[in-house]
Amino acid sequence: MANTPHPTAERIHQVARRLFVKRSYSDVTMDEIAVKAQITKGALYHHFKSKEALYLAMMEADLSEKQGLFNKAVTTGGSAQQRLEILTRTFLDLSVEKKRISGLIRRDINTISLKARTRLLEMYQEALPSQVQSIIEEGIAEGEIRPVDARLLSFSFISLVEHTISQHGTRTLKDNDEKIQFVIGLLFNGIAAKK
Repeated sequence: MANTPHPTAERIHQVARRLFVKRSYSDVTMDEIAVKAQITKGALYHHFKSKEALYLAMMEADLSEKQGLFNKAVTTGGSAQQRLEILTRTFLDLSVEKKRISGLIRRDINTISLKARTRLLEMYQEALPSQVQSIIEEGIAEGEIRPVDARLLSFSFISLVEHTISQHGTRTLKDNDEKIQFVIGLLFNGIAAKK
């Protein structure tokens, strides 16, 4: 969000984030959000006309923040590999809640209207896949990455990163350095055994 949000709206966002991360979009009610935010239902509807409007505003704020953070990796100097490492570390250094918010898009996408779904996917695309894709395209242009479909590779890369924060990924890869080495190593070196 370009403007500083109203303190009540920010409190609503915080409560909504916690609830939506814990439970699905369908299971969270505006009544519950109002109670947890310690405001009246009228005050809640003053700031957000519907649960969907609140959800989109919350996601837009989160994705806008992430876009700004991830853009630093895109605009910094260095190789594609170095910039993808920076982007990955930036994501992995986010709080658990902030990392999980990205997963809400896949989980809840079919429970919101087509118009909201389209907007949410556009915001997500701008925040992450487009930025990864631009790094990959530059890596291809520089000869660092073999010519492949950069969009497909960007989504594959994001999937690899997201799997490192799964329960199994966290049990297997003990810290962010191991997670980064796993993702970057797999992307740039593949899975073939060295002979």
